[in-house]
Amino acid sequence: MVNCKEELRHAKERIKELEENELAFPLRLWMALEEILEKDSGFYHPDNFELNVYHNDLEIYRRISVNPKDLICITTDKQSNSKGNTRRKKLLFIKSNLADSDNTVCTYTLNNNDFNFEKLCSQIDPLSYYLLIVSKGAIINVKYFDLTNNNQLIVNLKGNLPDEIRKIPFPHSKTQGVTIETFNRIKDAYNYRVLLQKKVLGYKYAIGIDG
Repeated sequence: MVNCKEELRHAKERIKELEENELAFPLRLWMALEEILEKDSGFYHPDNFELNVYHNDLEIYRRISVNPKDLICITTDKQSNSKGNTRRKKLLFIKSNLADSDNTVCTYTLNNNDFNFEKLCSQIDPLSYYLLIVSKGAIINVKYFDLTNNNQLIVNLKGNLPDEIRKIPFPHSKTQGVTIETFNRIKDAYNYRVLLQKKVLGYKYAIGIDG
């Protein structure tokens, strides 16, 4: 004979257990989503790298903190080079985050022989998430450039832009820089991480957790 009181007691315990699990689910999901983003924390929250530079617009020397997310590109300063001159100045183009600034881009000159293109990439973007050496005279941030059908790297920013960054030729020879396949691979990885972050934040918003 079925013991109704005992069955009812078990049913109440089961309901309570389910309710407790249901209440804990959003927290467990939030922790799982946070862990997903934490694996690529170096991409979402990269460290800054400090450099002594010359501010071309303000015409002053200063020390700046460069974040790979904001660095648009680095090129050689062709106007500073003369025949036989091995001291190659570099121009750094960094996205301006100042709301009251009329310039979309800040331009700096780096005159330091200790930093060649390879060392700049490894110091500013040690995980190689953003920066790519595309030729002997240019480093680009895959975030800000798209590749056209005729192998031109076109900047995808709007506003007041220096002419030097509007178009950057992609080398036709493999000995001059990276391949188109390498650019596309890093660009796809960048787009994937951005999409992943948007989806994770969307899930957190949907379950009512703002993190």
